[in-house]
Amino acid sequence: MIQDKKLQEIHEEACLKSSAALAKLIGQQAIVDIVNPSVKKVEELTPTIGPDRAVVIVYLPVIGKVEGAALLMLSEETAFDVSGLLIKRDPGTTKHLTELDKSALQELGSIICGSYVTTLSNYTGIKMIEQAPRLSFDTLETTLEQAVRKLTQNQEDVVALETEFNFTVPTFKGHFFKSYFLVLFQTAQLEMILNALQAVPAV
Repeated sequence: MIQDKKLQEIHEEACLKSSAALAKLIGQQAIVDIVNPSVKKVEELTPTIGPDRAVVIVYLPVIGKVEGAALLMLSEETAFDVSGLLIKRDPGTTKHLTELDKSALQELGSIICGSYVTTLSNYTGIKMIEQAPRLSFDTLETTLEQAVRKLTQNQEDVVALETEFNFTVPTFKGHFFKSYFLVLFQTAQLEMILNALQAVPAV
């Protein structure tokens, strides 16, 4: 399908942008990859992070012609390791998140979520504006419930672009980091996005 090809192009461009921005942030090579992308209803999601497990979430609201939300989720252990990398601590020494750690994770979320949303907006020509990211600590199940409620009262009307964003930093011990990533839209709005991709000329 043309949408599948275009979504793959969006994923590739978002990864390139995210890799460059992350490398600039940490001052060394960084590679960001998207794994197992899919489009699913919320109740069909298959998160790599358990739905009842506490996670660190960067939540980025999206407004404009469409409204939605981008969510970057990390396990607590991964959040410690990633914040240590961002703050330039020795690997394995971060045991809790300071205000500086939280700020760094918000910036990471802004890079990943913002790169994806901006690329999606550019490809479709549909105006999407990322708002300031918010950091929270909760279960995935609770986070999804709250995010869906901000879009609609009916969970069945919300569809997610689901994937994993993985980061590789070759010079950092324990250099591979996994995250779970979602972009939520109401079904009708996602259909508008996919229809816009259909209309984009093939490269």
